[in-house]
Parts: sequence; structure tokens; C-alpha cells
Amino acid sequence: MAKKAPDDNERRQKQGASFSPLRETKPYQSAKPLAQPADPIAFPSAGWVKLHSEPPPFLAASWKLLTWQARGLYRLLLTQCDSDGVIPLGKVGLRGIAGLVIGPWDAIEPFAQELVANEWLVWDDSGQLLAVAWFRESQEKRQTAGAKRQAEYRERQGQRP
Repeated sequence: MAKKAPDDNERRQKQGASFSPLRETKPYQSAKPLAQPADPIAFPSAGWVKLHSEPPPFLAASWKLLTWQARGLYRLLLTQCDSDGVIPLGKVGLRGIAGLVIGPWDAIEPFAQELVANEWLVWDDSGQLLAVAWFRESQEKRQTAGAKRQAEYRERQGQRP
């Protein structure tokens, strides 16, 4: 039987060099310099919301009975809320959700209806504002004893929290 010629990977292994088919450079070396964005995101000024892995115990059963698509849509909608948990949709109504999460309404509609039916999303009287249930409560700051002591210390020292 004829002996086959070693391929590049086998040659590198014999020479003691590590080989990765995806990357020819060492892990700490960049293949090429990364371009810096012209206007980087200012994270301190960008909005953020808390995303809890589990709801409070009195909502747990309701949350777990939602489909995974409805739970995912709810989490996407959290990013669209103002500080009071309100999403202004205007005259387009519930259909406006598709524009906010950038998806086809046909695919989103059953899950949006599921969230409304289970009262995770609540319409106001005008029908133009959608409120996320339990939003304010989920976003409240809860300080540990150590964080409270640190805030008090900074206040005594004249530092901003």
C-alpha cells in the first residue's frame, strides 16, 4: 500500500507548532488592526433595563406558562420602554411592536396577543400606549447592606454616588 503524503496539518504537528484551521495567528495577536468606530457608543448615557432570569414567586406560574416566543418578545420589548415601562405605539396599535423589534407582524402577532391576554402587556384607555406590567417594580434598585454603607460613606466624604 502506498504511503500518503502528509498534509499541512500533519507537518505542523510534527514540527511542534499548533495549528488552528480558523486562525493562523497566535491568540494574543490580531490578524489585522481593528478599526475604531467614528462615534463610539457612550454606555453611561445609553439606556439599560434589568432583565431578571425569573419573575417574583407570585408571577412565576404565569411566566412559565407563556410560550418561549412570548417570553422572548417580552424581553425585547423591555428595551423599548421609557422609564415608566410605557411603549408609545400611536395609532398603529399593537402592530407597532413589529416595527420596534424589527420583525414580521405575522410572526409576532400571536405572541403579542398572548402577552396582552395574560396581562404582561397592558393597553391604556386611549389604545395608543402599551405598558409593560410590573416594570417599575422590576427596575427598582435594591441595595445590599454593604452598598448602603458605601453610599453613606461617599455622602459623608462629599463624593457623588
